[in-house]
Amino acid sequence: VESSKPKENFFGPQDICSFDYLIFDKFSWQEVLAQYNLLIKSELEKKDYIEEAYQNDDIVILKNNNPGEDCIEEKSF
Repeated sequence: VESSKPKENFFGPQDICSFDYLIFDKFSWQEVLAQYNLLIKSELEKKDYIEEAYQNDDIVILKNNNPGEDCIEEKSF
């Protein structure tokens, strides 16, 4: 089945601020990746339009109530 959306909508660099929901793993085989995920999550939660939608022992899902808004500053962590 051929998709009507261009391939670049599914592959390559994406702007996380354009998504309605963001899913972050709390655990990884590489612990530093899990730590980085939680750091990004905490930065996003500073925005008043991003809220926790769900959490369990393995993941956190954030809801972006303003997709397209600049939600995170580009910087080095």
